[in-house]
Amino acid sequence: MEFLGHDILRSMLVFLAGLLAGFINVVAGGGSLLTLPVLIFLGIPAAEANATNRVGILLQNVVASSTFRRQGLLEAKLGFKLMMVAAPGALLGALVAVDMDDRLFRRVLAVVMLLVLVSIIHRRRSGGAAGSGRPLSGTRPWALYAAFFFVGFHSGFIQAGVGFVIIAALTGFGGLDLVRSNGVKVLCILLMQAIALGLFAALGVVHWFWGLTLAAGTMIGGWAGVRWQVKQGEVWVYRILVAAILLFSVKLLL
Repeated sequence: MEFLGHDILRSMLVFLAGLLAGFINVVAGGGSLLTLPVLIFLGIPAAEANATNRVGILLQNVVASSTFRRQGLLEAKLGFKLMMVAAPGALLGALVAVDMDDRLFRRVLAVVMLLVLVSIIHRRRSGGAAGSGRPLSGTRPWALYAAFFFVGFHSGFIQAGVGFVIIAALTGFGGLDLVRSNGVKVLCILLMQAIALGLFAALGVVHWFWGLTLAAGTMIGGWAGVRWQVKQGEVWVYRILVAAILLFSVKLLL
């Protein structure tokens, strides 16, 4: 059975992958580990699947940012300031990534993710993530800005896993709890993906039918992810975050 030239079963597969990935991305990160293989399974070349995947990520974060704002948990001014710092880092990261061997690339990223995990666990056990959850409640705002230069570098180097690094920076240096950190994270990724998707669209490498089918799922999943973490609180966000980083790192190493 065909629907606009694409069979319904494959469309449902992409939608459901987006639904789950949207929830995972907003609560923790790493949802692209699910959606990218699905898009490649459809026969889309890897580079074009990477571009197409950005449609779902962008629209997911539009919905998530709006939902965080309505819940009073979006530190928008902080997010825009940090993105200005991250921009030159993203350019540098893209330049470095051009010539790096793919195998080494994955190993470096896996090590970075494990360091991020250690940082988040240490912060949690020391009680550092607790408190008011207001931005820059700590005494190291400049350390946060320096960390976001690295966030930009990571995003330019490879988009995968950047949400984990953002959370580590915001909880470690910004004085935010995990829920508010996720609010800033989705806004930052929204801004970065808007630029990236614009470039990919101009190059004509986006498969819009599959991208929008994916986005239909990620938007619902993203909305559900925000509502869930606001209701459940930081404890469950922390548990899912740790599990997601571990799975992400193992996937890269294997």
